[in-house]
Amino acid sequence: NPADFANALRVYYGDEAAQEFADLFTEHIALAAELVRYAKEGNMEAVSQTEQRWFDNAAQIADLLARINPNWSSEDWTAMLNEHLELLRDNSIDMLEGNYEASINGFDDIEAQAMEMADMMSEGIVMQFA
Repeated sequence: NPADFANALRVYYGDEAAQEFADLFTEHIALAAELVRYAKEGNMEAVSQTEQRWFDNAAQIADLLARINPNWSSEDWTAMLNEHLELLRDNSIDMLEGNYEASINGFDDIEAQAMEMADMMSEGIVMQFA
C-alpha cells in the first residue's frame, strides 16, 4: 500500500514527496501492528504510548499533504485521519473482544470513511492540476 500511494503521488509531486509519504505511511502501518500486539498482550501503557505516536504520525501525514497541495489543509486532513484511526481502533477492539458482528459493521464504516478520504485526495489533485 505505501508503495502504491507513493507511485500515485510521485506523478504529481515528485520523488521526494512521494518517498516521504511512503515512509510516513509505512510507519503508520507498523504502529497499527504494534497497537494490536500490545492490546493482545494487555500492555495498556504501551497501547497508550503507541496510540499517541500513531496519532502524531497522522498529523505528520496531514502536514505533508498540506505542504504539497494548497487545496488540502492540515486541519482537514488531521480531522479526517483522526476519524479513520478512531474507527480502526474501535474495530480492532471489537475484534479482540470477540464482538464480531460489531466488527463487521464497523468495517463498513471504515470503508465509507476511507472513500471520503479518497474523494478529498482526488478533489484536491483535480483542483490543483485542472
